Amino acid sequence: MDCYETLIDRADQLGISVIEMDFKGRNGRIMNDTIFIRRDMLTVGKSCATSEELGHHFTGAGDILNQNLPNNAKQEKRGKIWAYNDRVGLRGIIKAYCNGCRNLYEMADTLDVTEDFLQDALDYFHSKFGQYTILDNYVIYFEPALAVFDLIA
Repeated sequence: MDCYETLIDRADQLGISVIEMDFKGRNGRIMNDTIFIRRDMLTVGKSCATSEELGHHFTGAGDILNQNLPNNAKQEKRGKIWAYNDRVGLRGIIKAYCNGCRNLYEMADTLDVTEDFLQDALDYFHSKFGQYTILDNYVIYFEPALAVFDLIA
């Protein structure tokens, strides 16, 4: 079962339907108990969009289509952050390092996300943690470039 199918099952367990349809200008949308995903994307893009819409389910409320309203923009960001943590997370960065990934493409492939989604997630983690953070005996550097190092015990 691929990641997209796993997310569909996860949504189903929450009572949320996932329906693919033709969209213009967006990859997905959640309305009530239905997630609509743009049909013409690759599966990896559908999984990223589905995760973000699940993030909106868990973190938001109401119609947030008008991103010019400050509260809507905040809710959009919360949904994205939920997806970044769900699909990538700091442990995902460490997993990619342990699997020998050395560039964005290899990391995205290992984590089953798009390169754009991964870059957005890394930008978010950098803004949250600053230059570096430590987790599970690993140091994750975000600047001057992404790097992961084992701490010597």
